[in-house]
Amino acid sequence: MAPSQRTILYPQHMPDDTEATHALEQKIFGDDTRIIRFNVERLSDVPDEICKTVHGLMILHLEVADADLERFPILRAIVRMGVGTDDLDIVAAAKRNITVHNVPGYGTDTVATHTIGLILTLLRDIHVYHDHLRKAPNLKAAWIAEPSVRSHDPSALTLGLIGCGRIGGRVAEIAMALKFRVVAYDPFVDIEHLYDGITQLETAEEVYKVANVLTLHAPLTDETNGMIGAQQLSLLPYNALVVNTSRGEVIHLDALYNAIRSGQVAGAALDVLPDEHTLDPLPELIKAYRAGDEFICDRLIVTPHSAFLSKQSLENIHIMSATTMRDALAGKRTNLIRPGKF
Repeated sequence: MAPSQRTILYPQHMPDDTEATHALEQKIFGDDTRIIRFNVERLSDVPDEICKTVHGLMILHLEVADADLERFPILRAIVRMGVGTDDLDIVAAAKRNITVHNVPGYGTDTVATHTIGLILTLLRDIHVYHDHLRKAPNLKAAWIAEPSVRSHDPSALTLGLIGCGRIGGRVAEIAMALKFRVVAYDPFVDIEHLYDGITQLETAEEVYKVANVLTLHAPLTDETNGMIGAQQLSLLPYNALVVNTSRGEVIHLDALYNAIRSGQVAGAALDVLPDEHTLDPLPELIKAYRAGDEFICDRLIVTPHSAFLSKQSLENIHIMSATTMRDALAGKRTNLIRPGKF
């Protein structure tokens, strides 16, 4: 390696990795940059001799702890190839003068449309009809006549958002086009100034009390970890829907399970689960879902943290992540994440 050459480590493969995407990233970084690629399950699997040469670390889903950073003596920047940085020890990085960055905005429409898709699937019982017809002896399965929120049109319902950043705001815009009434809580956003038609409420509790559909778009912080539990779910209008495409730890799954069993929650859709790396032991809700419990399966949709996946969003991740790292190594503060700020 030439003395002036920088080294960038990609320790995980992207779902759409090709020679073309690799060439695009190399073009963004320039010829003075060496790119090393692995596909490991944990950062500790990367050999020490590689770690000692790395200036920039590109993180897709791996956890990065202080002990990991110890192995990268000349590391200058970490780029999270996505939005959430809860798996990165930002404080430890700052103490080592390593900057941490993310790439907000790469898949706003992708996650928002996935969220709306989950809401409409629950609202129209699409997953239930699909599953019942697949199992039925003929295609004349009975209509579902359940007296719940799932039998109403959007114009009769209030959609409540917890978190109204880029994704939450886009969800709200689409929902309003579908004639939902939209209310939102976000202590960091002047919602009514940014978005026409959204009613900004002063507390999360005010949202819970009126939300026939509750959709979560909050980052994972000390304040949001476990913020939706039995008490919060009990405030929802009876037979409400709950959708989470943010972070799994935001909602207590045992509380959600009990709320679904009681009928307080008519249906839920989860694109994220707590501790997705292991999820051991399985929460009762997921046990019932995996076992094919018909009551739960009719009321629960689970997708595998795929809300961000689209051709366009993956292209954006490649371009925006490489550009952000290039800027970071040049001393720029593009998408900089500070300790204590999400």
